[in-house]
Amino acid sequence: MDFAAIALFLVLYHLRVQEFLSIARSLRLVAFAMAFAMVATFLRERGFKLKDLLKTPHDWFMLAFLIWTVVTGPNWTWGQVYPVFLYYIMTVQALFRLNRLQWFLTIWAVMLIVVAGMAIASEYGFDPTNANDITHGAMKGRLILNTSIFNNPNALGHSVVPVVVMLFYLCFWKRPVAIKILLLPLLLLPLYCIYLTQSKGAYLAGFVAIVSCLALGRPKAVQLGILFFAIFFGFGALYALPRMQELNRGEQGIQGRIAAFGWGLNEMRTETSGVGYGNWDPAFIRQNHYQKSPHSSYVHIGGEEGEPGLFLFLGIIYCCLRTLFTAKTTTVAEERVRRLLFVLVICYIVSSWMVGQAWRATFFLMAAAVAAFHRHLLAQEMPETEEAKEVAAEQKRESRLAPALRLKPLQPAFAMSTALTPMSAMTATMPRTFTASGIRVTTVAANEKEEASAEKPLWNRINWVDLVLVLAMTYGTIRFWSYIIMHF
Repeated sequence: MDFAAIALFLVLYHLRVQEFLSIARSLRLVAFAMAFAMVATFLRERGFKLKDLLKTPHDWFMLAFLIWTVVTGPNWTWGQVYPVFLYYIMTVQALFRLNRLQWFLTIWAVMLIVVAGMAIASEYGFDPTNANDITHGAMKGRLILNTSIFNNPNALGHSVVPVVVMLFYLCFWKRPVAIKILLLPLLLLPLYCIYLTQSKGAYLAGFVAIVSCLALGRPKAVQLGILFFAIFFGFGALYALPRMQELNRGEQGIQGRIAAFGWGLNEMRTETSGVGYGNWDPAFIRQNHYQKSPHSSYVHIGGEEGEPGLFLFLGIIYCCLRTLFTAKTTTVAEERVRRLLFVLVICYIVSSWMVGQAWRATFFLMAAAVAAFHRHLLAQEMPETEEAKEVAAEQKRESRLAPALRLKPLQPAFAMSTALTPMSAMTATMPRTFTASGIRVTTVAANEKEEASAEKPLWNRINWVDLVLVLAMTYGTIRFWSYIIMHF
């Protein structure tokens, strides 16, 4: 039931029916979903222990980020920020099994398709959010969906971008032909939606996401080839899209972003703790006598939380990246989840330079999903724990229901099969593995056994190397931030 509550919250977060249906607003469905999740978490069969709250580096960075935000913010900060951190906690607790993670990410993708479909439908008569008037009025023909998080073209475009690549992994990658056929018609909605937003940032974010995910897991030579093709051919196609020719310093939107970036950088350097949570708009208006949003998650966090806050924010992103880059998956299901999470993280990293989404639930749900995946991997290395027993039971169930979809472990070069080599007296004494095609005879050298036993365990403790790397990320972010102001 805890997963049902989190799934309900994910649906409500994207559809936001409470904003355009009065009956949904009166029912307070979002509050109900979170209360439902908390009750279900405490009453579930596996129970709940306080030690479950802090099991991964992601949890510790998230806790530090919460403490810093509350301590440096106004007196009312706790009442404003605790819901998003509660989203993180409840989501991590609910996604304790891999199949739940798969369903969670699938629902996320479906909701993005629905959002794209509703936005496009507003152009053809179905417009429950009254978006059409704004699209062809204030937005000058650029598509929006009139809800609080999709009410401008950039927000809508950047939010829909991840599903383009997610659909590839959900419907095409290592799927039967019958499911692959679904990919093309499903892709049409989000692609057309992104095109109609005419969002330069969304086009760029989609381009980076596609190139990054095409290169993921490929040999170095292939990665270089993909990068070469992207640079020499992809950019030409990118600049053929609407409004991409306006990508220069003289464009009004770019000038507004540069102004926000410059003010945020100055405030971050002036005050160690920034202007405080929720004070961007009041402080900016007080100094400049007009309103301007930060247009970047990094600028927003840096301006409000200072350099320490930016360090902790980037620390959470670092933990997500390290988990996904170092994960050793053994099944198609695990690898699919890893790639889907990679899409979300990469899109968030790129989009955060162009839209302010630091305090949206998207960030906390994404971080929670990666932390839950990290816990799944951690459980596999600790066979004596309850979580490991649940993982083993799930893998057994997966192998029984869909054995053809399991990734076979890579065999060493000295592996031998009876299909190729006759059984001899020597091979008869070797370890044998029974497979669907027969008996595989495998020799294992002593040094290979030692290497296998000496394999490094999954990273699960923050050390000085991690802190140095996050510090380097923070320094690089600030340098790139300054570069945009000076040279864009």
